[in-house]
Amino acid sequence: MTVFPRRDRLEKSHVFLPQQCVLCTSQCETSTHLFFLCPFTIDVFLHWQASKGWPCLPVLANISASSSFKDTLYLLKGYLSQKDLAKVATTWWFIWFFRNKTIFNEESVSSRRASFAISEFFSNGSRPKPKEVAGWGGHKCGPRRGPGCCWSPPPTDVVKINFDGSKLSTGQASLGFVVRDHLGEVILAGSNALGCCTSILQAEAWGMLEAVRGSHSLNLSNVMIEGDNLKVINAVNKIWHIPWEIDNINCDVGKELLKFNSVSVKHCFREANRAADFMAHQSHTVPSLCYSFPPYDMDFSLLIRKDVLG
Repeated sequence: MTVFPRRDRLEKSHVFLPQQCVLCTSQCETSTHLFFLCPFTIDVFLHWQASKGWPCLPVLANISASSSFKDTLYLLKGYLSQKDLAKVATTWWFIWFFRNKTIFNEESVSSRRASFAISEFFSNGSRPKPKEVAGWGGHKCGPRRGPGCCWSPPPTDVVKINFDGSKLSTGQASLGFVVRDHLGEVILAGSNALGCCTSILQAEAWGMLEAVRGSHSLNLSNVMIEGDNLKVINAVNKIWHIPWEIDNINCDVGKELLKFNSVSVKHCFREANRAADFMAHQSHTVPSLCYSFPPYDMDFSLLIRKDVLG
């Protein structure tokens, strides 16, 4: 989550810190840390070294935090045989796989179970299916739980914005957003159809932009923004490279955010974004941007009540 400073400090340069490593939660995530220094990765390699006689990770004096993954592989060619390098690269693939499962599905795994999954790969000669890796034995995973999996109210003097996009099989795209206070009451909802030439990524980014503009029109000062599209969220937070197709929209969002006293932007899962998803799906027949105010129809009101109840 990135917290923007107050309006009187916005002219100073922002400093965005690298994302924290989700496997050990102790260091900023870089390729050097994740594949060489992370305790999770080290435990996996130590297990393989003890049980199968695999090579340990060499200490590379020439590697730095800015080294690319490709450069690292070229360095390793001078230390490992082609067979051992293939084993190391495969293990790294699984490390990245478990890292993504932790971020996107909130399914954490121990280093020992990670080693078991890699063992299954080398025994069977095929990559385990995602459900088998997550459930360990093919057990069906339960619903996601934890932060970002259900809607939570903002602090008293803050409003929360949820935005989403929708795209039908016909190519028709639309956006939707909901603005709520600390009691879970809807202050403003919006929707708009965007036509057939808009991608789902553009629809999501446009949804954030219109939500921010609508909130500013109500003279709101402090906002929390949540969305389930990680590309859009990390583009605004300047964590990931901004996709070219939403570059202009992202610039407009940044300018609009400067009008608020404080702003936080973070990712949530679909389960916490149902109200905005409802508005996006209902807006395919709305030819232009439409603001909606209370009272709302029964289906939307029930969905809001469920969010308040958690």
